Amino acid sequence: PDGPLIIGYQNWGACNETQTLHAVEDGVNVIIWFATNLVKGKSGQPLIESGPNFTCVAEVRAAIRARDLPTAHLISIGGWNAPHPDTAFSGSAWFDAWHTWNQALPAPFDGF
Repeated sequence: PDGPLIIGYQNWGACNETQTLHAVEDGVNVIIWFATNLVKGKSGQPLIESGPNFTCVAEVRAAIRARDLPTAHLISIGGWNAPHPDTAFSGSAWFDAWHTWNQALPAPFDGF
C-alpha cells in the first residue's frame, strides 16, 4: 500500500471474514496472518508447516479485493514456543522452500 501502514495481526489460526473486513474498512492496509513454522522435514529438507486455513484466507482476500481495498497480506513465521528455523539450511534455502510452498496456496501471500 502507498502511504502509512496500518497493520492488523491475526490471532493464532484465525480467519474471520466479518472481523477482517471490518478492520480493513476501518483503515487496516496490511494483514499479518498467524503463523507458519520453518522446520526440518522427515525427508531432511526444509518444510513449511502450520498456518491458518488457507482456503478461508483466500476467500477473505477475495472479499477485500471485491471492495477494492488495497491490502497487503503477510504470513508470520514462528511465535511463542515455536521452533526456530534449523540453521543447517541457509536463508536462501529457507526462502526457496517458502516461495515454492507459497506459490502452491490458493492465494499466495505478499511476503512474510
